[in-house]
Amino acid sequence: MKNKSDNRIIWIARLFNRKQSRTKPIFFSAFFIFIPGLVLFLPFLIDRWHLLISFTSRMWFGIVCGLIWIWLGPFLINNYVQKINETFLNAKDLKILRIENYNRTLVDANTKLGKFGVLNVIWVLFILAIAVFDNSYLNRFGIGNFTDPYFYIFLLMLAYVLYFTSVGIRGVLIVYQLINELVNENKIKLDFYNSDKMGGLKCFKELIYTAAKLFATGVLFFPILLDYILYTSDIRVKVALYLSIILFTVILIMTFFIPIKKLYDYANEHRDMYLNELGGKLKCLATDLIENEKNCSIKDGILIINYCHQINIISTVSVFDVASDTYLQIIGSILIPFFTYFINSQDIINIFQALTK
Repeated sequence: MKNKSDNRIIWIARLFNRKQSRTKPIFFSAFFIFIPGLVLFLPFLIDRWHLLISFTSRMWFGIVCGLIWIWLGPFLINNYVQKINETFLNAKDLKILRIENYNRTLVDANTKLGKFGVLNVIWVLFILAIAVFDNSYLNRFGIGNFTDPYFYIFLLMLAYVLYFTSVGIRGVLIVYQLINELVNENKIKLDFYNSDKMGGLKCFKELIYTAAKLFATGVLFFPILLDYILYTSDIRVKVALYLSIILFTVILIMTFFIPIKKLYDYANEHRDMYLNELGGKLKCLATDLIENEKNCSIKDGILIINYCHQINIISTVSVFDVASDTYLQIIGSILIPFFTYFINSQDIINIFQALTK
């Protein structure tokens, strides 16, 4: 049976679902931002193509990184929505959720996040205000001030790109809200005998990883932001951009570790409760045998072995065994763009040329 829940979560996924039989998603992704932006800026590229040769290697690096996200962003968001649905389908098959309508749960989480929609608006207006307040950096690209029509085209496209980034942020926060709701309302029923040795929670942990990695793709905009910081002389703009980078990094870390920690605490709490219950049964059986000086029957022996076996299996259940490569991916995605601030890409080209001589 086809799952329809994603149609009510993020509208990007709706369009991908309609077009998936006609074209490959990664190519269809370009129609959201990349191609409209290219069409709008085509007159600019024709009119001021000579300015392109004056761009520094750092500027080109920032532009290319930004264009990569602009092309792939909608595709990544759609894949992420599919991952959410896949996770809930797996959880439903494993029967670890105490909910009857998981579609309703997804929609409710999205609705609750609607209350924070103003934060997306603030994010878009914040970056637009910087571009308007200090457009000296735009002058380097051949875009003039308020009298230049390309200035308004740029602001329009910037607002559109920022809107898509806010959609990505919203998608990540949906998972945070879902995990928070499932844990707080005790809607997860752990399966301690699941082969994943995580109580059946592996699917949710993988979803958290995917959410963090999706959010981490935002670092593709770091090179151009860092170049902006390097170029501008306005200390207020520098502080604002640094704060936005710091805030992004903090949110990325929080969206990864807080949900993982919630699942870890939830699993530990329920595991300890079940272990105490089994330990109590084992103690009662042993006490009964000792106090009444009974011989251990076959039935009692089987019960003791069964309780000990269950305790041994349940004791191995853990959620917080985060693989080292996941740490490296998350940390690396944050740190690598910062090297573009300290190491000019032209220096890298010079080093490469020296090594190949």
